[in-house]
Amino acid sequence: HYAHICRDDNTRKILRQLKNINNGDRSKKGLLVKTPNMNYIDILIRITSQWKQLESIILCRENGLQESAERIRYILLNSPNLQFLNLSGGENSVCLSIEGWNYVSDLCSNLTHICFQGCTITDENIDRLTRNNQRLLSIELDRCKMTTDRALHHIFQNSITLKSLKVNMWEITGEAFEHAPKCTDLKCLAIG
Repeated sequence: HYAHICRDDNTRKILRQLKNINNGDRSKKGLLVKTPNMNYIDILIRITSQWKQLESIILCRENGLQESAERIRYILLNSPNLQFLNLSGGENSVCLSIEGWNYVSDLCSNLTHICFQGCTITDENIDRLTRNNQRLLSIELDRCKMTTDRALHHIFQNSITLKSLKVNMWEITGEAFEHAPKCTDLKCLAIG
């Protein structure tokens, strides 16, 4: 099924088209096209309130996600099947508040793939997130300025099923390698 969404469509029309595409099919996929008047978080709130089977959320914003933590919490509470989470902000954005990251760390428990770029996630959030998601297969961290090699240590110790790890933009010291990594199935390791 396809939906053509032109630049003038508003949020209600987009949601109506997505609902019409569904036609009773419980497919877990949707496509959102960027338009000048689209509010991503409002659309995610509406989608997650109607379709609890959502498995992937990808949000890429140059100026970050300037949203309240409560709105992020609502989306995550209504996405119990979430497996893939990609949050990307611009070079100088905050992506999510610390409280927002706490919700991500505590409310997501079925994640298998995470990708965070240009985000303000902390070492503690990485620790909580990896402890709470025991089936993580892929982690990508890029330009997350509040993480240190302590986050890498948490990933190595908590993510036993990890197969791919890509980290970029922090200085690595010996602390990350104090203990033997528990992710013995790691196939891809890229540290830059």
